Amino acid sequence: MIVLDTHIWVWWVHDDVNLPSAHKAYIQAHETDGLGISAISCWEIAKLVENNRLSLPVPIGEWLDQALAYPGMRLLELTPRIAVESTQWKPGLSYTPRNWRWLGRRFKQGNCRRQLTHFIKE
Repeated sequence: MIVLDTHIWVWWVHDDVNLPSAHKAYIQAHETDGLGISAISCWEIAKLVENNRLSLPVPIGEWLDQALAYPGMRLLELTPRIAVESTQWKPGLSYTPRNWRWLGRRFKQGNCRRQLTHFIKE
């Protein structure tokens, strides 16, 4: 299974030109293994819409239903253990996009074999 990062998922659903062709080819080559979406990605997308940082062609609830109905798509739960671990930052670990990616990878361990993400340059 490939676990798609939030913005990769949005770009994939919309066949957006921002999705690098190498990423698109990788997803297509492995989509029969399943595509995982973290439950927190649904929240992230809703917050982006709420804050006018993302515009969708349909209301957010409808968009999520449609996007999660894609063949092979699997919603990965946010467990109590993950919720607790998300609050237990290492001393000196700052609140940055890079550290959120680190945390996301920890959450996804055991749920998938590989993760596809587009790294944010800080």
